[in-house]
Amino acid sequence: MNKLFRLILILTLSTTYLLSCKSPNKNKTEIEIGSEELTERRNLESLLIFKSQEELEEVFGKENVKKELSSDNSLGSGENYSKLFPNTDNEISFFWKNTESLENLDFIKISENNNLWSTNSGLRIGMSINEIEKINQNPFVFDAFEKEIFKGNIEWQNGTLEKSNIIARISPPKFEDGRVSSALEKKAFELEFSSSKKYKSSSRAQSYDMYLSEIILRKE
Repeated sequence: MNKLFRLILILTLSTTYLLSCKSPNKNKTEIEIGSEELTERRNLESLLIFKSQEELEEVFGKENVKKELSSDNSLGSGENYSKLFPNTDNEISFFWKNTESLENLDFIKISENNNLWSTNSGLRIGMSINEIEKINQNPFVFDAFEKEIFKGNIEWQNGTLEKSNIIARISPPKFEDGRVSSALEKKAFELEFSSSKKYKSSSRAQSYDMYLSEIILRKE
């Protein structure tokens, strides 16, 4: 990418995010602008241009970037990574190929608490199996939730997302919330989805409140 164009793009991104949030640590989806409130969805792919934590700090401010240590075995437990806007609806995790100097971007990740972002294809946290299937334009399969790692990981099965740089994961229903699922539904779900096999995004799977809980975008 042309260096001048890249600089302009970075400056545009930083201005857009910081001004629209007013305070990046504001923990809400609705962003107040004057007397109005807007629900704003942001493009995840736009963040793939960043090359290091240092660059994130230069653009968004050191107070909005935090170095963390990964505890996820599927993402490299014990490896350093960066969080942008930690503990907010804007939070993005940046994983680097060089985990010591925190540079050379490998992939970025959003998870359950980050609901301001969507991919170019329209994927966003909280989507149902049916909604994901519509974007993929094909049924998909997902790993069982009993696996130690890769649980709930989606395989796109020759859908439109098959050749994308997107890795996604779904989670089981929130049975602890009585407003979402009953104890009887929890028992039925455990009986049906307790093995270590892969499952199809069938009408049966869609009858439960499973949802998209993690999106990873790899640097292509």
